[in-house]
Amino acid sequence: MVRKWHADSRARTSSFSSPRRARPKENRPALTAEDREIQTKRRTLELALASTRAQLSASRNAEHRRMLDEAIHTLEEQLGKLHR
Repeated sequence: MVRKWHADSRARTSSFSSPRRARPKENRPALTAEDREIQTKRRTLELALASTRAQLSASRNAEHRRMLDEAIHTLEEQLGKLHR
C-alpha cells in the first residue's frame, strides 16, 4: 500500500515542473560557442572567487591569508579581463 501511495504521489508531483523548464527555448538568445565558453569561464572564476573569499574569512595563519589575498586579486583580474 505504501509503495502505491508513493508512486501516485511521485506521479502527481512530476507533473509540476520547475518554471525554468517550462520556459520555451526560443525566448532565450542563442549563444555562440565563444559566448558559452566565456560564460562558463566567468561562472568558474566567480565560484573560485567565492570559495577563496570563504577560505580567507576562516583562515587564521598570516601566510595563508596573504596567499589567499593574492589568489583573490588574481581571480578579480581574470574576471575583469572577461568583462572587456
